[in-house]
Order: sequence, then structure tokens, then C-alpha cells
Amino acid sequence: MKRFFLTLCLLCAAISGFGQKYDLHYNLKKKQTYRNSTTMAIDFMTKVMDNEMTANITSLTTASYLVKNAKKDAYTLDVVYDESQVKVNSPMSPNTAAAQEPLKPLVGKHLTVEMDKYGNILSIKGLDEALESQSAQSRQMLTNSVTASLAQMSFLPDYPVAVGDTWTQKYDLQMPQMPLSCTINARLKAVENGEAIITLSATLAGNTPDELKSKGVTADISGSISGEVRLDLKTGWQKNCEMETVANITMKADKFTAPMSLKMKTVSTGGRK
Repeated sequence: MKRFFLTLCLLCAAISGFGQKYDLHYNLKKKQTYRNSTTMAIDFMTKVMDNEMTANITSLTTASYLVKNAKKDAYTLDVVYDESQVKVNSPMSPNTAAAQEPLKPLVGKHLTVEMDKYGNILSIKGLDEALESQSAQSRQMLTNSVTASLAQMSFLPDYPVAVGDTWTQKYDLQMPQMPLSCTINARLKAVENGEAIITLSATLAGNTPDELKSKGVTADISGSISGEVRLDLKTGWQKNCEMETVANITMKADKFTAPMSLKMKTVSTGGRK
């Protein structure tokens, strides 16, 4: 009989937890520094005049986020890129210093980022000063890279969710010569050991910008992203993230067509510094 009541108590406890709502948002402490380290492995292929060309690219980027101010619904972060390295293995591109350190102009520079508690970026200050010595094209590419990397923080729902609940986020990313739209479908898979486990799947789509159209060039992109993120429930900070991206790109100009394909695996780890 005791065993029966023990089983009944455990069952009731499990049922009471079912459907519990979790408010997934950032809860960062002032003067605390958080870190993020991201590695990427990319396989790229293109075909030009029936000649297939490939590239294998690996990268490592680390960044620190010091909370300068913490309000009820927003944060001011001092963001510093501590390290940025890329290795390119391809006959198409030499492994130059520029290729090895694409974010070198930003390494050690301080950016002021305003972010709400759901990770939505409200403003970025300091980019113009940090990149004033760069060409206009480099400034635009680096600005796009920073904006895209910070956008990865903003997929949290602005309402409480239970295990099994889903939500959708949409983004427009201004990538070099190709504006992209991204629709993310997220699901709270589980909550365990103080972590929220979220599965993500996304679709990518891009159309030809006016600048290329005026030159008689069309560009189309389609793709998908899938993976899983583990968040610290107390802080909202990403502890681990593993994503896989597959994209297909087609560039056309007159009778010239260049199909391209990209496969990328991204792994990020983070926490308090």
C-alpha cells in the first residue's frame, strides 16, 4: 500500500508539472561579463563553365559581453570581439592574412549594444568609429557580419511557453549583395537540470537586389537551418548551440549560370566569464 501511495504521489507531481509555463528571457547582472565562442565548418561548391570548384572553410570567433547597465526590460552591453580566425582550403582563394582574420578590424574594439530582455537588438554604437579606416565595402560587410551575429540572440518568445509549445520569428538580414529573409520555427523541447532545450528549424530565402538587377545579374538563394539550443534558465544565456545550414544559390548573367551550394555546421558555447 505504501508503494502504491508513493507511486501516486510521483504521478501527481509529474502531472502538476505538465503544462508549466516558462518565461524565457535574459536575466543578466550588471557588471557581469558573459562569453561566447563560435566555431564554423563550411563546405562550399560552385560550378563555372562545367568546372567544379570547392572550398573548405573553418572559423573561430570569441566575444565578451560586459553588462554596463541592466534595466527591467533592457540591457546595455559592452561587446568586444576577442578573437577571429579563419582557415581557407581552396584553389579559388589563397589563405591570406585577410582571409585568416576577417574581423581583425573589430578585434579589441568596444561596441555598445542596446538589447531588450528577449534579445532583440535596439541599437549598435561604435561601429563607425571602429571601422573608419576601412573601405566602404569592408565597412558594409563587417557591419552585416556583426548585425547577423547579434541577431542570433533574438529568437526568444515574448510570452511564457510550456514544454511542447512552438513560436515563430522572422528576420531580414542584409548580407553582402544578397538580402536574406529568415523564418525561424522554435519549439521548447524540454526543461531539465536548469536548462531550457529549444529546437530550431528555419527557412532561408533571398532575391536579387536592385544593384545587381541594374547590371543584368540575377541571384536566388534558398536553404534551411536546423539545430538545438540549450539556455541557462537563470540568465537566459546560451550554454550550447549546434546548428546545421544547407543553402543553394544560383547566379545568372546573360547566358552565364553559376550554381553554388553551401553546407555549414555551427557550434557555440557560452556562459559567465
